[in-house]
Amino acid sequence: MADVVPFELVGGHFLSVPARVGGSTDVRLLFDTGIGISVLSTALAAAVGCRPTGEAFTGRRMSGQKVVVPLSRLGSLELGPYRASDVPVGILDFLPPRASRSAEFAEVEGIVSSGLLDGRPFTLDGPNRSIVLEDDRSITDRLRNGTSIPLRVDRTGPAVDLFVDLDLPSGSRATVEVDTGSGALILHSRYMPELGVRPGAPGVRTVEGVDETHHAFTRHFARVAGPVRFSGVPASAREVGEVMFQEIIYDGLVGSSYLLESAVTLDPRGSRAVVPTVAR
Repeated sequence: MADVVPFELVGGHFLSVPARVGGSTDVRLLFDTGIGISVLSTALAAAVGCRPTGEAFTGRRMSGQKVVVPLSRLGSLELGPYRASDVPVGILDFLPPRASRSAEFAEVEGIVSSGLLDGRPFTLDGPNRSIVLEDDRSITDRLRNGTSIPLRVDRTGPAVDLFVDLDLPSGSRATVEVDTGSGALILHSRYMPELGVRPGAPGVRTVEGVDETHHAFTRHFARVAGPVRFSGVPASAREVGEVMFQEIIYDGLVGSSYLLESAVTLDPRGSRAVVPTVAR
């Protein structure tokens, strides 16, 4: 039987889900397919007796810089009816202290990656605000009513990252990370010329700054004319509005604003995604 985990949108595009950590502690976690490895805040890790093992995981942000995260093992982590045991987690304070957070993030104490599901197919059901953990019967129904496309699964130690192909309005194909931790579509800046985006032109907004890892960035924001679609699925074509362009290590990242328009199934074991074939 498929399991259903409801989510709430916080901060505009993050998926906040109810979770039970260590068998007894109820919290909210962000479900982020782009995080790679699940992480707990320092406070939550201490509260559930989750201590660093002395090992560390080195991940890379989309802009390339390395982030080193201390590792631990968590006895159990539950999302709704789903329960995982002996879960590899990082310990990382990714939010400001609770007293200075907005109300919608007040109970969030961690981020859970798709790797927690150990390859089980799951559907990001935006219209019904839920994550559906599929079983054999339900995934068969998804396939009957959708189109299967390739899903690339990259595994680095305990981290799992998922990639699909998008067709851009210019005719180019971009392999993008599936990232529910992002809102808008993000593309490498090399796509700007073919999409008619020129720095300094009317309607193109440029932001320069330094992120929390002290990495300097330049980002360009512009509306792109024409639809984006999952490669080979005409019914998934839609206007994406403002796109962010930056020098990154991927072709791009597709975020919640696109993914949650319908019900997109991700099946890491089968190396496939399933996209509904009925036009919106």
